[in-house]
Amino acid sequence: MNLKDTIENYKHLTEVCAKTNYADKKSVKVHNQSVKMMNEIVNTLLEKFGGNGLMEFEKLLNVKENKTNVWVSVHLLEKLNPNKAVENVALKIISEISKGNDVEALGFQYWLKDWEAKQK
Repeated sequence: MNLKDTIENYKHLTEVCAKTNYADKKSVKVHNQSVKMMNEIVNTLLEKFGGNGLMEFEKLLNVKENKTNVWVSVHLLEKLNPNKAVENVALKIISEISKGNDVEALGFQYWLKDWEAKQK
């Protein structure tokens, strides 16, 4: 799979996750498989495509559809060690999500606390 197809596949997987019906076991299973596949893409991105792969992946920070930017933010910060400017953009995206009043916001509040603790 080339870089363009890899990026498109990642975006498709975020769409699958966005459509998850948590009341349906089958939907949750598909969601979990999609997350696993996204992790595999991220884990092999640099190996397969080098710096160009990272640059293309970072562009997804601008894609709000299906919360692609949120997924990319987490993956960049947890797995890819981006430069400081990209790190700041990713953290801003996560910080904005964490300001809500729902379960997702609460999850990202904990994520940010964990991130900050690991940076010390």
